[in-house]
Amino acid sequence: ILPFVFIFNPAILLIGVDTWPQTIWVATVSLIAILLFSAATMNWFVTKSRLWESSALLLICFTLFRPDWWLN
Repeated sequence: ILPFVFIFNPAILLIGVDTWPQTIWVATVSLIAILLFSAATMNWFVTKSRLWESSALLLICFTLFRPDWWLN
């Protein structure tokens, strides 16, 4: 999934990132998105996930892949 994060969020390649706090923010959001994607595809978050929980995790994950849509 990491190559898709690079495609959808070029800031993780440190392109156009100027400050350390911005770098830490981009890395944290990308890490959360990757963890949510793995939890959704494995169908296991804290406990075994239901179908609607996995679909909600996928939706949140894909919105975090492009954080500039939501986190400006």
